[in-house]
Amino acid sequence: MNKHKPILSLADAKSKKLQDPVKKFKTSIRAKATLETYRKTFIEFLSSVEEFDGTLEEMARQFRDYALKHLEETQSLLENYAMHLKERTSKPTDSQEYLNPSVILRFRT
Repeated sequence: MNKHKPILSLADAKSKKLQDPVKKFKTSIRAKATLETYRKTFIEFLSSVEEFDGTLEEMARQFRDYALKHLEETQSLLENYAMHLKERTSKPTDSQEYLNPSVILRFRT
């Protein structure tokens, strides 16, 4: 049996214009409840970065542009945010900063 591999081109992949990150995000999620939950988390994360400002769309573009130029710093930023979320799970349950640990588990899967 003669199998043919698909032929892909790195040049074609590079030549595509970057999609709007929020539009891509919204079209990738079907369930409205899931979209709203993720949207709130997305806004919370982007708003936590002091250098980002504007609408969700503007902050998402700022993050994308930053991430494309600063891969290691972006990884560190995401790790720091994850640690911040983990710290919130240790707060007293009556604290406004408390975060239920099950929320974090849902986003890992």
